[in-house]
Amino acid sequence: MTINIQGVQPPLWEIEEFDSISLLERFRLSTSNIPSSRRDRLKKLFSDILNDERVAIHLENLGEEKVSFDFDIHSGGFAMRFGTQEHWHIIVPFEEMIKDKDCSFKALYKEVREIERIARLTGIEPRKRSKSRVEKRIESIFLEKQAERGIELTQIPSKTPGRLARTIDANSFARNTTAAGVQFSSSAAADVFGTIVAGSQAAGGVMAVASGSILAYRSAKKVHNAYRHGDTEGGVHNSLQMTTGAAYSTVGAGMITAGVGTLKGTAAAVATGTTVFLTGGFVMNTALAIYAGIGWHITGEFREKLTEILQETNEPKRYRDALAWIQDQVTVSPFEAEEIRAKAKDAEEANKKIAKLADEKWDKFERRTNAKCGQMVRQNLIDFDAISKGIEVGHATSLDKAKEIVYEVEKANYKERVKYRLMMLIAIISLLGCALAIGFPPAAPFVFAIGALVWLTIDSPDLTDWIGEKQWNKHIASLEKIKYKEPIEGSSWQSATS
Repeated sequence: MTINIQGVQPPLWEIEEFDSISLLERFRLSTSNIPSSRRDRLKKLFSDILNDERVAIHLENLGEEKVSFDFDIHSGGFAMRFGTQEHWHIIVPFEEMIKDKDCSFKALYKEVREIERIARLTGIEPRKRSKSRVEKRIESIFLEKQAERGIELTQIPSKTPGRLARTIDANSFARNTTAAGVQFSSSAAADVFGTIVAGSQAAGGVMAVASGSILAYRSAKKVHNAYRHGDTEGGVHNSLQMTTGAAYSTVGAGMITAGVGTLKGTAAAVATGTTVFLTGGFVMNTALAIYAGIGWHITGEFREKLTEILQETNEPKRYRDALAWIQDQVTVSPFEAEEIRAKAKDAEEANKKIAKLADEKWDKFERRTNAKCGQMVRQNLIDFDAISKGIEVGHATSLDKAKEIVYEVEKANYKERVKYRLMMLIAIISLLGCALAIGFPPAAPFVFAIGALVWLTIDSPDLTDWIGEKQWNKHIASLEKIKYKEPIEGSSWQSATS
C-alpha cells in the first residue's frame, strides 16, 4: 500500500493524500469506492501506526517532511518500507500481533482485508499474482483432508448396532405395554405375564449392555480424534455420548439382575437390580439431555449466523456472502496459517498444526450439519471462488449453484436440530419414567412404553431422516419473507422475497 503522508508537529504525522491505495491482494482502489465510515477508520488506524515509535523512528531518519510508505504482511510480521527505499523493515513480529489483542497493526491488516472483500463484491478484480507458500500449503492440506474424509465416508458402517437398538426398542415397548396391562389382570394371568416380562427384561438387559458398550466405544474413538484435532467442543460433546453409552450398559446390568431375580424369586436381587437400573437411567438420560442441549445450542448459533446473511435483500450478494461464510467455516485462512507459523518452532510443526486446525474446522462443520453435507461442501469448495466470480458478473448458472450449496447446508443444519429435539424429548420422557418408578410405580411402564416408541425415531436412520425431511418442508412452507421451491430435478432451489 502506498500513501503520501506529511509531518505536522514532529513527531506527529497525518495523511495528506488519500486518493487511491494499493491493497494487499494487488487491488488498485479509489477511495471513492470505500464507504466513508471505513475511510475514516482507515485514517485513524494509519495515524495510530504512523505515530507509533517503531514507525516514527524510520520516518524521522528520512529527514523529510513528506514521504510515502508501503506495508505488507510477511512471514516475519508487519513489514513497511518508506519513500524510495527497496528494503522492507519488520515493524511488529507476528508473535506480538498475535498476543496483543488491541494491536493497531493487526487491526489495520484486518480492516484492509475487509475493504478487499468489499472491492471484490463490487466487481473489482486484483492483478494476477502467484500463490504464496502458505496459500499453496493450505491448498495442499485441504486436498489431503478431502481425500481422507472421502475415504472415511465410503466405508460402509456395520448395520448390527442399529438393528440391535431397534430390537431393544421393540422389546421395551412390548415389555412395558405388557407390564402396564398386568396391573389390571387377574392374579393367575399376572403370574404368567409377570414371568414373560421378567424374561424380556433380562433379555433386554443383555442387549442394552452390548448396545451401550458399542456406543461408549465409538464415542471414545471420537473423543480421541477430537483430542488429536484440538477440538475441545467435540471432546466434551462426545464425552457426554460416551457417558450415555456407559450408563446404558449399567442400565442393562440392572435389568439383567432384576429380571433374573424376579424369575428366581430373589427379592434382594430385584431390589439391587432396580436400584442399579434407576441410577444408571438417571445418569444416562441426564448425559443425553446435556448432549442434546449442547447440540441444539451449537446448531442454533450456526443457523442464526447463516440466516442473518440470508436476510440481505440483494440476491447475488446474499449468496456470495453465504458462500464466503461457509468457506470460512471449513478452511484455514492465510492469516490463521501465519499465526500458527509464528508460534511454531519449525515448518514441520507449523504444517501439523495447520492440518490439525483444518480437521477441527471440518469436525465442527459436520457437527452442525452432517457428514454427507460435509462431503458435498468438499466436492464443491474448490470451485467456490469461480462460483463467486460468476455471480459477480451475472452468470445465472453460478447463482443457481450457490443457491444449491447454501440450500443443502441450511437443510442439513435444520435436520440436525430436529434430531437433537428428538433426543431431548427422549431424555425428558425417560427421566420422567425413572422418577415415576420411584414415586408412583404403576405409571412408569406407560411412560417407558412411550419412550421406547420415541427411541425408534433415533435408532432408525430412515425414520430420523423422514421426520427431519417432513419438518424441513413444513419449515420452508411457513417462511414469510423467503419462499423456497424445489425444481423438478436435483436439489437446486429458487428464492424470492415476498
